[in-house]
Amino acid sequence: MTLLAVVIVTRMRGGLPQLVAALSGTRLVVTLFNAIYLFKKRHPRLMPWPGCVRRRFFARLTSLGMKYLINQLAVIATFQSQAMIITHVLGPARVGTFTIAHRLITLPSTLVYMFTHPLLSAYSEAKARSDWDWIWKTVKRYLLGAVVFAFVLVILIGVIAQPLVRVWAGPALVPSTGLVIALGVYTLIISVATPPGILLYGLEQVGSLAVILSAHAVLSMILCIRLAQSMGLVGVAVGMSISFVAANWVGQIIQFRRIVNHNRRQQLASAASVA
Repeated sequence: MTLLAVVIVTRMRGGLPQLVAALSGTRLVVTLFNAIYLFKKRHPRLMPWPGCVRRRFFARLTSLGMKYLINQLAVIATFQSQAMIITHVLGPARVGTFTIAHRLITLPSTLVYMFTHPLLSAYSEAKARSDWDWIWKTVKRYLLGAVVFAFVLVILIGVIAQPLVRVWAGPALVPSTGLVIALGVYTLIISVATPPGILLYGLEQVGSLAVILSAHAVLSMILCIRLAQSMGLVGVAVGMSISFVAANWVGQIIQFRRIVNHNRRQQLASAASVA
């Protein structure tokens, strides 16, 4: 519906307010109808009621919600700051080229996220059952699948990116070969980090993720500004890749080591108590 609304606005040559309404308003309407269907027809017992509110549950959810808020703010700073950086450093005329190339070439990482995100609740349930064997097997399987899928799709998109943009958006917005390669590498880096990231969310490691994503956001903005001054649009993509590996990958590795060591200590303690 959002795509249809955007097409209608552009065909009717609507202004920026109409475009914002098409992007945000459609999502709001669909969410509203989804809530009505969920609470009125499908699962009425899930309808929220003020009488069910308890202080201790509210405090726990508030604490968890603040961590999620920090995560979302860090994600916004990480993935939405490039346009402002490019405008400030290279000029607004270069934003279109980067944005179109970024949306096209990073499509595989979006698809990887779509396929792995539904596992979030499954990981939570497996953790509650202490089924760690299933957790590790699943994340390894999805990690391998994400790498293969993203690599093949990045190659295919990289081959057609320049001619496709030339036909769709015009010669002035065609990205350079260096930018296509840099964004392709960045897409692979994101795709590798997505399955483990979903697992950390499923294990409710939200506080650790808030630290990781905040560090990633700060490092990304610094590197993008610095490298954009010397390498142009390619420098922005390179800065995004370096910051992702240095903050996100390293942070995930450290967190997974802590989880594994914690599980081993619990298993040893259980074995000792049984003995």
